[in-house]
Amino acid sequence: MGESTLEASALAEARVTNSGVRTKVLENIGHLVVKLGTGVLTDAKKQPDLAQMKQLVAQVAAQRKAGREVVLVSSPARSSCRKAG
Repeated sequence: MGESTLEASALAEARVTNSGVRTKVLENIGHLVVKLGTGVLTDAKKQPDLAQMKQLVAQVAAQRKAGREVVLVSSPARSSCRKAG
């Protein structure tokens, strides 16, 4: 298995376990790809959810501080969040 396949496998395993196990799995991960869709970045009214975004930024910052490279991928969320800025 290539490195990216191992990382994907480890992350898939982490999704189905508790956060303690996720932390252990993440110890061996150097790169994270995070897809942020409209459902994650907006509230029930489809307005930008600034509190959620703040929380996501803190989580990404924590991963960067831990030495991981984080790549954020967006979907149509980009257009729905233009109103935030």
